[in-house]
Amino acid sequence: MVEWKYSYVPKDLSKAARAYGINVPISYKHAVLIAKAIRGKKLEDAYKYLDDVIAQKKFIPFVKFNKSRGHKPRNAGIDGSIAGPGGYPIKACGEFLKVLKSAEKNAEKNINLDIKNLKISHISALKGRTIIKLKPKGRRAIWKKTYVHIQVVLEEEEPTKKINKSEKSENTKITNTQTIQSNV
Repeated sequence: MVEWKYSYVPKDLSKAARAYGINVPISYKHAVLIAKAIRGKKLEDAYKYLDDVIAQKKFIPFVKFNKSRGHKPRNAGIDGSIAGPGGYPIKACGEFLKVLKSAEKNAEKNINLDIKNLKISHISALKGRTIIKLKPKGRRAIWKKTYVHIQVVLEEEEPTKKINKSEKSENTKITNTQTIQSNV
């Protein structure tokens, strides 16, 4: 059996869950752009974002493979502020949801992590195998079918303490006299 290695090793394996999608039949270009769009997000936010893409409420910004792509309206962006070339790769988003759910189940059952604090620390799309088929007799072309491998690593974040605005402003307040004295 082939052992699949991850291209990212988390600092603490006891607080990380991993999943691997092998030979997923989606477009490599779409997979790269989806991975870039959800990298670093919380797991719940990534679920919501991918569901919105499938429902065509939000779109995946095509920042890399965007030749002859139509621009989307401003309110359809990630946070309502991004407008530019993009698309709705529905099939690819569905496959990413399957891999994310697999990683979530691994975190829940195998490692007993808190699902609300999970963050996507690493996600990547790698080129898989390519199947070449000849077209019917009498033609000189071939069909190529490419596959994609998807790697996902989820890490548990520790909840951050919220700082009140009054405490933050007291610590960072500097008067003009203090800046003049420090310059002298």
